[in-house]
Amino acid sequence: LAALERAIRLQRPAPTCAADKRTPLGDEDSPFDDVWPAFQAVLQRLQRAVARLDRIDGTSGMNGSRQPLGTGFLVAPNRILTARHVIEDMSYDTMRLEPGQAIADFGKYWQSNAGETCVITGVVAVDHRFDLGLLEIEPLESETDSLVIDGFTVTKGAGVCVVGYPLDDRRSGMVNVDFIFGKKRFGLKRASVGEILRSDAYYHYHDCSTLGGNSGSPVVDLDSGRFCGVHVSGRALARNAMVRAVHVLEFFERHRETPAGSAHTSCGGGRIAIVGGSDRDAQTADDAELDEIEELEARPEDYVDRPGYDPGFLGVEVPLPEFSRNGDDILTFEFGDDEQRELRYQHFSVVMSESRRMCRFSAVNIDGATAGKRKRRGWRFDPRIDKAHQIMKECYGREPKFSRGHMTRREDPIWGSDTDASTGNVDSMHVTNAVPQIQPFNAGIWLQLESYALDHTREDSMRISVFTGPFLTGDDPVHFGVRIPLRFWKVIAFIHDETGELSATGYTMSQEPFIGDSEFVFGQHQNRQRPILEIEREAGITFGELSQVDPLRTLPESTDRLLSAPGQIRFI
Repeated sequence: LAALERAIRLQRPAPTCAADKRTPLGDEDSPFDDVWPAFQAVLQRLQRAVARLDRIDGTSGMNGSRQPLGTGFLVAPNRILTARHVIEDMSYDTMRLEPGQAIADFGKYWQSNAGETCVITGVVAVDHRFDLGLLEIEPLESETDSLVIDGFTVTKGAGVCVVGYPLDDRRSGMVNVDFIFGKKRFGLKRASVGEILRSDAYYHYHDCSTLGGNSGSPVVDLDSGRFCGVHVSGRALARNAMVRAVHVLEFFERHRETPAGSAHTSCGGGRIAIVGGSDRDAQTADDAELDEIEELEARPEDYVDRPGYDPGFLGVEVPLPEFSRNGDDILTFEFGDDEQRELRYQHFSVVMSESRRMCRFSAVNIDGATAGKRKRRGWRFDPRIDKAHQIMKECYGREPKFSRGHMTRREDPIWGSDTDASTGNVDSMHVTNAVPQIQPFNAGIWLQLESYALDHTREDSMRISVFTGPFLTGDDPVHFGVRIPLRFWKVIAFIHDETGELSATGYTMSQEPFIGDSEFVFGQHQNRQRPILEIEREAGITFGELSQVDPLRTLPESTDRLLSAPGQIRFI
């Protein structure tokens, strides 16, 4: 039965939309045959509000080369809603778009290009938590109805339709791309039908046939024709996700009147600053929630049962890194009857630098199959070590001070049972898990690495282990009495979905361009895929077998790969 169900879902139809006539479903035995005739009238109206979002490459303005990247839809006469990561790709990670840098094409129908093309004039707001973004466009010349967002919800089993522009994405895992979408028929407006598989407080999960390019597509209920979410991610036959309409409504209402380029974004109900066109999980003056410090302190005995990082999590042993130099700078502490140096938390561990009073590295196990969401908590001290060895406030605060940059992402340990997920959420907010980072630094690809790696692990596992830390050097500059690391590394270990073997990849990111001798200089950070052997030498850390299962291991020394998008990562 399960195999039959999967076979059926491999053939969820995704017909191309017709510009001036009704769109046939093209599947005589579809379970949606009963509702499709009536829905076609709704589709004719709503499809006119959906646009393909293209980046303009080159110096020829609107006549330059067009790179289609995603989908957006009209929510006000000069506002388009889409996925945040689509804006990130269009803007080369800066979250700022100059007029003429990108366009919205409301046409691209099969055998017809009826529909306006207009210039995107700027970014209004983005939301990291829900992967949403709002763009400003030139007013349309034609009268086009905006989609109505009213918080409508759907339930398991409901038929839905994703209206957007699937692109040729052979790595999606969908084995019959040409069968469903037709050869050379990508980048066209389509109506992909399916049903709701399950829901949680934040997302509905569906089985519509989608590909890269569908990100930012509106999802509508087949029965009522009402908007019910924004498609933001997909993994063939596993987890197509759309943000629930209630959260989309909240985001849109908050920024309905926000002018483009005003440098405000959303994050879990708060506002965060964009500086120099980039953004991160930082706070502005009116966002005290993100800088909240827990008043109720924990007790050392509360941590007795914390398991910490599990070396056997992937089914093979992946131990904690060891130190090849500066191992005497590791903070040790008495806990119970033992002297320890590993701060064990729920699903992750932290090892501290004694001289720098900050994380030397973190190690986390992530189970993407049981991942969840929790409300952000306040920052807290770890009672197992003296507060003198922890940085809570000295260098942290509003600009020009720094953000508390998570080494283990807050979302990463939020998985497992409800109790375990809640504990992982709270534990991630210890200052031992933070390192000073410039406000716009920890964004872009760096935030996407774990999620992107999970999409390349075995479907029945979806597990990875991640190690993250700063390069701590004696040349790091001092600001606000704290020596600030300029560069960071990350190593991700997983069982590859194609080879079934242990694999690992390494990355670095620098905030050096942002930090001058006396003031902060804001620009675009660079992400690189680096050989793990190079990271080991530079960080004074060894990862054992991982350097030997790195796809860059055979390349010449000092080789790296500049990354402008996650799809450029080499896993094999």
